[in-house]
Amino acid sequence: MSLITRMLKQKAIYWPVDGKDSYGQPTNGGPVAIKCRWEDVQEEFITPKGTTEMSKAVVYVDRDMEAGSLLLIAPGFDGASGGPLGPTGNMMSVATAGMFISFVSTPTDPDMDEFDVDNPKKTLDAWEIRAFGSFPNLKATEFLRRAWL
Repeated sequence: MSLITRMLKQKAIYWPVDGKDSYGQPTNGGPVAIKCRWEDVQEEFITPKGTTEMSKAVVYVDRDMEAGSLLLIAPGFDGASGGPLGPTGNMMSVATAGMFISFVSTPTDPDMDEFDVDNPKKTLDAWEIRAFGSFPNLKATEFLRRAWL
């Protein structure tokens, strides 16, 4: 197991961009559980439009991602406690990702009784990916993938 793979000890929920709405804003697909390393750091980066911005967090992830997608950190759920990930720490399926989200998060709107897993911006504290980059190792056998939030 490589250093890149070993450093991804945390879990997050990822909503990939799957199109645009009638106003041209990105819409997101269903939730997917991923392995990551989430660092709350301010780091300067260049957006896909070429502007320089400051990040709120940098997340190392296990797959390629697209700007406009959403991420939600899942603190404390490494599988050791037998929580929603289970005692083996296996990745969740899309069907169980909704249960996981409702278990670890609270709605951002106090008038809402339930979570809208299909609209994480409205009911969850999901962060938008503002830029993404990947860098190969020396042999180009695997990539270090970073998402700037």
